[in-house]
Amino acid sequence: MNLTQRSYVAVAGMVMMAVGAFIALTPTAYFVSMQNSPPAIAPVSVNLLSDLRGMGGVLLAASVFLIISAFRSAWLHAATIVSTAVYSVFFLFRGVGIAVDGFPDTLVLVAHSIEFALALIGLMILRQRSATMTLKETIA
Repeated sequence: MNLTQRSYVAVAGMVMMAVGAFIALTPTAYFVSMQNSPPAIAPVSVNLLSDLRGMGGVLLAASVFLIISAFRSAWLHAATIVSTAVYSVFFLFRGVGIAVDGFPDTLVLVAHSIEFALALIGLMILRQRSATMTLKETIA
């Protein structure tokens, strides 16, 4: 289980790092990639760029925590909870977006599927750990 959990946290961290770095370091490219049509003649709002960089930075910081935690046993459980929570919330609110706003492009649906998979795997690891801990408590 430990190798599975470490692998999960490492992969989840790397995925989060790629997305966070893309948003934080190139917010204009991220913004343009999410549009169906070319951006308007006016440049992207500085306020929007600031928000995108901030959100990307949060993902980037969380990803560093996850990747380091894959190598630190004391942090592994907390990292699994953080990863599962982040991917679950992304999945949940993308689902809300689909219900309220309609279906997005294929790229966003692929991201939605990856978020679902990472959230589900995290939940399964946490559930397995909980069952193992309960069994150990029962035996003791």
